[in-house]
Amino acid sequence: MYCTNCGKEMDGGAAICLACGYAKNTGKKYCEHCGAEHNPNAVVCVSCGCSLGGSQGSAGAATGQVGDKAKTTAGLLYVLIGWLGIGDFYLGYTTKGIIKLALTLIGGLLVVGIVASIGWSIYDGVLTFQGKKLDAKGYALKD
Repeated sequence: MYCTNCGKEMDGGAAICLACGYAKNTGKKYCEHCGAEHNPNAVVCVSCGCSLGGSQGSAGAATGQVGDKAKTTAGLLYVLIGWLGIGDFYLGYTTKGIIKLALTLIGGLLVVGIVASIGWSIYDGVLTFQGKKLDAKGYALKD
């Protein structure tokens, strides 16, 4: 378990975080399941996919709210040129996009890097078309 205020690991039975002093589950900045930083209004953690609970706000897929990114556009970007990280850049996953681009560029010398990047992108495309992919802010994609 992680503190939702500071992101530090804490004992599951503790009432307060020993690192920052906040009461358990009173913060809104970090995921209690993986400790990753997220949008304070998100309902789903984009790092681990776990629900952040109803107390986190009204944004995100669990409340039915939809962001400004299109599912079809994102899916096509992933499937057609996702190996360049374009789909990830479109949805706001900059670090993931850079990793895919680096895999492709550096992996050009090794076929394994290109194959891994293409496979990863097709997988992301399938998740996108199934409606299981959120944008980097935790919002569902519009149809």
